[in-house]
Amino acid sequence: MTGKISVLADISSRGGKVPPLYLYPVYILPGLIYSVESTGKFLYVPFLLLSVAILPLMAATNLFDDYFDFKNGVDLKDSPNTIYRRHPIFHFNVTPGYLILWATILSVIYIIFIIILSLFYGIAVLIIGLTGWGLGYGYTGWPLSYKYRGLGELGVFLSSILANMIIIAATVRSFRFGEVLFILPFSILMTLVLFVGNYRDRNYDRASGLRTIVVRLGEGGSKIFVSCIFIVFYALDIFYSFISIYPLISLVTLVTSPIAYNASNSWYQIDPKNFESYIGRNISIILGVLLLLLTVNILIQKI
Repeated sequence: MTGKISVLADISSRGGKVPPLYLYPVYILPGLIYSVESTGKFLYVPFLLLSVAILPLMAATNLFDDYFDFKNGVDLKDSPNTIYRRHPIFHFNVTPGYLILWATILSVIYIIFIIILSLFYGIAVLIIGLTGWGLGYGYTGWPLSYKYRGLGELGVFLSSILANMIIIAATVRSFRFGEVLFILPFSILMTLVLFVGNYRDRNYDRASGLRTIVVRLGEGGSKIFVSCIFIVFYALDIFYSFISIYPLISLVTLVTSPIAYNASNSWYQIDPKNFESYIGRNISIILGVLLLLLTVNILIQKI
């Protein structure tokens, strides 16, 4: 029994890489920081409950992805997804039926969580939560299948926004455009984790007919794209500081720009199997510094 649970945990989290533990905090903390700043209260109970509730959705999304990729002929024995990680079908010898069964079970668990939490924290939690499930399923599932249309990065971007919006909805009990603006720099940077993975897989994706952003941009354009995303992040940080979306202290995040510069010029030179973890760790440092500065500002205001 323990072995079966261990296999399921490995498969549904892709060996603990999706979501990576070092990146998950900066994935969900912007919503908490915004709520503390807005309410003056540390509402940790809804934050912790929703942080846990999101995990079954992520696991289900991974299983849906593996199921539909296999059924659609994208994941084969010699494809990048089976070379760079332990693919559930080719490594663990599970059936496609196993994947769809557990994807469904985890989806039901997630939806039950969201329904219960919406009873305590409002209908917005349910609406955002169900939208998040649709985004996760639709990554590869019919009829959206937006990954196959080259929109995977857009999905990561939106999922990051929704994950934080559901936390804000439960703690602040509001839904305003300013909240999305607050989260935007974090969500933009998060897209790079998927993007560099798609860069590694570009030749296979091109041969398979997948028109990812990397395939469209080409090798040189993709390297420039990564640099541009970092530039946009810092530009937003500066802009937000001057229009008071972020406090002026957030400008100190600029001290991390050498990290971004080094990462944007070196990620494609390392072992391809480490693309995501390399970019992910650099992103977690940069976003971690920004989150720390936003937290310091809250503490200063309370003094």
